[in-house]
Amino acid sequence: MINNFYRVYHSSRYVGGTLVIRLNKQLTDAQIAILQEEFYELLDEGGKIRTCTAFEQEHDEPDLWNLPRLALDFNRRNHGYMVALIRRINSFFDA
Repeated sequence: MINNFYRVYHSSRYVGGTLVIRLNKQLTDAQIAILQEEFYELLDEGGKIRTCTAFEQEHDEPDLWNLPRLALDFNRRNHGYMVALIRRINSFFDA
C-alpha cells in the first residue's frame, strides 16, 4: 500500500504560499485540467494547479531538483483531501 502511494507522488513542501508537489512522472496538460476540475475545493479562490520547475528555495535538496512538479494555490484548510488528490494523481498511471 505504501509503495502504491509513492508510485507517482514523491513528496511535497511549501515554498512561500505555494504548495509544491514533486512527482516521479510528468503529468499531461489534460491530466492537470482534470485535477483542477476535480480538486478546486483545495485551492484558494481563483487558484490554479500548474506545472513548474524547481524553485530556487529548493536548492537545499539537489537530488530532487529534476523531478516534475505541480504548484498549487492551496487553501491550507483541506489537508485531509490531499490524500485523495495524491491517489488521483497515481490513478493516471494505473495499469
